[in-house]
Amino acid sequence: MSPLVRMDSLTDKNRPLNRPQDGRDQKVISVYFQDPAGIPNQYRFIEWVNEVQVNSVFAYDDQLTDGRYVTLELLEQDIDIYAGDTVRVEMQCIDQPMYTYWFALESQQANNFNGAAAPANPPTNISPETLGYFSAHTTQTLTLIVK
Repeated sequence: MSPLVRMDSLTDKNRPLNRPQDGRDQKVISVYFQDPAGIPNQYRFIEWVNEVQVNSVFAYDDQLTDGRYVTLELLEQDIDIYAGDTVRVEMQCIDQPMYTYWFALESQQANNFNGAAAPANPPTNISPETLGYFSAHTTQTLTLIVK
């Protein structure tokens, strides 16, 4: 099981929407944490807005940020976040096979959002091969009331 890496905090900020016809900004949640140096780390983030789990998949590895302080924006595609909303984020420290699984789903989600590809089964760590996965991971959850 991957060692626990703790989130320092969550924040929200306004970001211009990609839909200029709306004429408003989107609230984006950012996660802050210190990635341990010299150890390959992979993470999965799960987000809930007002106790409803969002559909977006967030998988991240430290290939480009090993040993650095990380600020990660959870860019939401399927739900708007407003002032007064309660946002909960769970950070899971996962192993490489789980990262591969979640990263494949995240990539498919991005391609499907853009209408670019048909979905496929993500790689599994279960034998014989089936749809699904087995995971043992550490976890931490933080909650934020959006300003």
